[in-house]
Amino acid sequence: MIGTLIIKRDGRLEKWNSDKIESAVTRALMATDPGRDLSEAEDITTTVADQLEHLLEHIPEISFSDLHDLVEVELMKYDPHATKNYIIY
Repeated sequence: MIGTLIIKRDGRLEKWNSDKIESAVTRALMATDPGRDLSEAEDITTTVADQLEHLLEHIPEISFSDLHDLVEVELMKYDPHATKNYIIY
């Protein structure tokens, strides 16, 4: 996924960075349960990256909003409360 572009809310293009997703998911999970196993954040990020790779076989880039939705759906499988924290963030 090297070179994958994300269309930011303001229209700028930014290279995909899985660390940003993992960081946001980690913060959402920690806000819900500070003692949580953070390997879940890595699992969620990996799943989202796989989904994104599949989507990009059909489209050249993805909007931040669509990427955000992918993360929300995957995070919901782990913890609905953490998903709310992620949405607010």
